[in-house]
Amino acid sequence: MRTVEEEFECVAAGTGITLVPHSVAEQYSRPDISCVPVTDAEPDQVLPAGAAGRRSPLITAFVEAAQSPG
Repeated sequence: MRTVEEEFECVAAGTGITLVPHSVAEQYSRPDISCVPVTDAEPDQVLPAGAAGRRSPLITAFVEAAQSPG
C-alpha cells in the first residue's frame, strides 16, 4: 500500500487494520471506519527515512531541528 487511502480501503473492506497518528485519523475521517485511540501504549520514536546514499539537505535540517532542545 502506498497511500493512507489504500490502507483505509483495506480496513473498510475488512481485510486489514492500521495504526495512524491522530492527525491522520482526523484528516481522513470516514463514516465506514472507526478509529479507536490507543491510550495505554508507550510513546515511540518516529524516524525520517530517505534513499540510501542520497542524504537530503532537507532531511539533515529536519533532524537537526528535531534534536535541538526547546
